[in-house]
Amino acid sequence: MKKTLFLSIVTILVAFAAGAQNKTIDELAAKYTDRDGVTVITIDGDMIKMLGDGAVNLEGMDLSGLAKDIRTMTVIISELNDGEFTREVKVITDADDYKPLVSSSNDNETVKVLVKDLKGKGGKNDKEVVVSVINKNDDSNVLVRVIGDIDIKNLEKLTD
Repeated sequence: MKKTLFLSIVTILVAFAAGAQNKTIDELAAKYTDRDGVTVITIDGDMIKMLGDGAVNLEGMDLSGLAKDIRTMTVIISELNDGEFTREVKVITDADDYKPLVSSSNDNETVKVLVKDLKGKGGKNDKEVVVSVINKNDDSNVLVRVIGDIDIKNLEKLTD
């Protein structure tokens, strides 16, 4: 009986610890919203659509061709120098539910483009596309998340 109780408690603690480490981008945005040195931008798809077919450019990404397909977009820009934000982004982007599309690294930064299929959630065939740019000097890091019915073939439009 004591052994079963002990194993149950250990299992609950391990599950809680694993869940605590698996932060979402929404939680990250909420945590850093009011912190000095961090800018959090959340744009609803309707706002992006209001911009019409004209040039929609945010942080160097051309969104004009994807505007009709985007449901929400979150951009987090951190200029903190403490390493905490970088560690949290790495935990999120290294999660098993993201499929890496592109990864690039040089002396100064690491860039990852990841996708998660949200099929079945909300009755849509939505995807979550995440772009992380981690500066190895830890002085300027960016995380961009776009959710929508995005065709993976059109992702090159983000950097045109």
